Amino acid sequence: MQGNSLKLYLLIVFLITAFHSNSQNLSSVNVNELNENKVNKVRQAVEDAGLTRQQAIELARQRGASEQQIREFSDRFNSSSDTSLMVLPFQTEIENQSILNPEQLSSKKDTLKTNSPIFGANLFNNQNLTFEPGVNIQTPKNYEIGIGDQIIINIWGNSQNNYQLVVNRNGQILIPDVGPVYIAGLNIDDAEQKIKQRLTSIYADMGGTDPQTFAQINLGQLRSIRINLVGEVVSPGTYTLPVTASVFNALYLSGGPDSIGSLRNIKIIRGNELYQTVDIYKFLVEGDPSDNITLKDEDIIFIPPLEIQVKAAGEFKRNGWFEMKAEESLENLIRFAGGF
Repeated sequence: MQGNSLKLYLLIVFLITAFHSNSQNLSSVNVNELNENKVNKVRQAVEDAGLTRQQAIELARQRGASEQQIREFSDRFNSSSDTSLMVLPFQTEIENQSILNPEQLSSKKDTLKTNSPIFGANLFNNQNLTFEPGVNIQTPKNYEIGIGDQIIINIWGNSQNNYQLVVNRNGQILIPDVGPVYIAGLNIDDAEQKIKQRLTSIYADMGGTDPQTFAQINLGQLRSIRINLVGEVVSPGTYTLPVTASVFNALYLSGGPDSIGSLRNIKIIRGNELYQTVDIYKFLVEGDPSDNITLKDEDIIFIPPLEIQVKAAGEFKRNGWFEMKAEESLENLIRFAGGF
């Protein structure tokens, strides 16, 4: 254990001195200005320390490296002309984790990238189409408040105050001098009305036809949800995602269906019942995102093996293998192949 700690310490010292001798972290490093000799030295140091690629990435994060720097350095790592020190092998199986993100899976995705003849196989391994969950988007009006959401209450006028409250396990916020207010399951408009009604008990001039004290209720930090991906998935496991995450977000983070996984029969199981079947071809062929539904806590995404595959070859716009449903015909295949 002491030997491993020493290796990590020496590697940290080496990374800092190799990248930027006057810096205590990596945030100021311009990766594109590093010469190949330094890149190869860092690669050798990582190998000598016995670290996996992911451990090296986590170490870089701890020393202040940004995600952009990590991506740029990974590209430099892979493109180096020194073929005697190829990229460290990523784990063949990623252990189930409570939190996974695109950076943690990038190495495994890289190993899976091939010019697959299966139509749509590389959709969720495409670096130019990330499907990353949006965390800075406007909250939908119909968003249901849940346990773990932060509620911000601003009071102004004759009285001033500010509350930052989190919905507890009972679905309540506890407002000082007011008491518990149950708001779980309400949308933000309904929650605002209920909270304002309760606030009038301590701010008497908030109500009436000529109020002198006013309140605004907003959502602060949103809760996270846990999603389980099972079946024919590149990296099955439990994922923690923003509450605004959709099916495609989860599929992107997991790498999507594996080489025998269905793209057209992905099952969303909610409350122990089949909630919806997702057909990725609707998005690939028609640009229809309607199956990309918002996920809920404890949803299960199950990807079964594909059942029917048909090959289109010759004078088609797209040649390759296409997944078909039992009720579909040659006309559907020609449409998937882009026509003659």
